[in-house]
Amino acid sequence: MNWGSYGVGSTPHVLIETIAKQYGIKVQVIQYRGEAPMWNDVAGQTLDGAAGSYAAAAPVIQAGTGNLIGVVGTRLPPHPDTPTMTEQGAVGDFYNLRPFTTFAVSSGTPRDIVDRLSPLLIQAGTDPKVQQMLNNFILSSPADFETTNRIFKRDSDVMLRILGDLGVKPSD
Repeated sequence: MNWGSYGVGSTPHVLIETIAKQYGIKVQVIQYRGEAPMWNDVAGQTLDGAAGSYAAAAPVIQAGTGNLIGVVGTRLPPHPDTPTMTEQGAVGDFYNLRPFTTFAVSSGTPRDIVDRLSPLLIQAGTDPKVQQMLNNFILSSPADFETTNRIFKRDSDVMLRILGDLGVKPSD
């Protein structure tokens, strides 16, 4: 089987390799330069499957040219009937990672700018149109930075360990 990923060492790449190793499946991981072309190939049936963000996969799923078969972490609000990988019997730290996306600015950005941007981003997240697009994300503020940083550190350690187990070196 040929499965798409959007980068060596990315969460989708690790997901595919972890599933293949755990279940003894022979998979060729095809690395794409971005999710859009990868999901287009899934929709066009030139790729057997892919792993990536729900936001990028949603048009393919909604069009019925691809099927959502599982998620890492928690169930997605727009697809509450799709079980998590853990609920389907997958075992390991990887399946409990908390996927998230962060907005970041350079370290030299004045604090007052950060303090003005954060509530605007969170407010934008409450807009119904934005909420529809982002309903699989959790929005938080700089006040939650310590919690987010702990999660990121824990998850990064898990990812580095798994990548090492899979034979992917940081220089790859």
